[in-house]
Amino acid sequence: MARSRTTLESEFEELGEQAGRGEAQEPHPGQASAKRKGKSERGSASGSPRRTLLVGLIVAFFLVVFIAAVALAYQVDTFLATDPRFALQADVHGAAGAVGAPIEIAGLQHASRDEVLRVFADDVGLSLYLMPLQARREALKGIDWVEDAAVSRIWPNRLRVAIRERTPVAVAAFSGKDRTAPLVTRLADASGALMHMPVQASIDLPVVFGLEPSQSREACRKQVELLLQLQREVEPLNARFSELHVGDPRNLRGTLVMDGRSLTLILGDRNFLARVRSFITNYEVVVKEEPGANLFDMRLDDRILAMREGLSGA
Repeated sequence: MARSRTTLESEFEELGEQAGRGEAQEPHPGQASAKRKGKSERGSASGSPRRTLLVGLIVAFFLVVFIAAVALAYQVDTFLATDPRFALQADVHGAAGAVGAPIEIAGLQHASRDEVLRVFADDVGLSLYLMPLQARREALKGIDWVEDAAVSRIWPNRLRVAIRERTPVAVAAFSGKDRTAPLVTRLADASGALMHMPVQASIDLPVVFGLEPSQSREACRKQVELLLQLQREVEPLNARFSELHVGDPRNLRGTLVMDGRSLTLILGDRNFLARVRSFITNYEVVVKEEPGANLFDMRLDDRILAMREGLSGA
């Protein structure tokens, strides 16, 4: 059925109004972006002062805590360093180093108690808090009999000192400054350290010649290691050397006492067990052939060279 002109115009007008309403509802992309940007800027502008204030408060809080901690540490440090209750007192409790005294000392047998106490002479009257314990430990190790030491604080005002002394393995004999004077004797431990002879001590160790106080600790240690190696190797033979000469490490010499005679063996620097066993096995034959011999060169494994000479030890 044909529609009239008036009806068609009315329908076109309605379609135009609907299109206009649709365009109004869908803004241009550029316009939407601009609106969002405006909102973001307004939100950022309003949030930035709050964020800055919050960060400032956090920084201020931690700064106050840090300053308070530093102040507290300073006060504690000053209190421990200056309060007289923490000062090491002079020994007024009887025997120096005894239990209950300001400085208790344990482990002493041959080392001098007075030498140990002198290490702490400058600490009397000062706070234990200020005492450099490692420095005092090193000073104690400088005493000839002291191999190691431990120093600990007993709060509020006492010290405990534990000493580990050296173990001697030989008696070192050497000439003093005056060559005409009697030999000077010291005790030697496995590290090559030389210690003064203790008063009224019973020492049953071999006498060693060739160690000198003027030589380095390392050189002395190597010589002592050589004589200890000899003692370990010949232990199954129950052979005991009364004297050893380590002045020339390549030609170790030792003195055995057999049938009441002092017999010196030149042993070199190796094969000690085989060489000493060879001498003991062939001793009677060798002495019968060379009755006046007292020096035997054992460095040749297939023979024994017998001579007459003494081990002077000089």
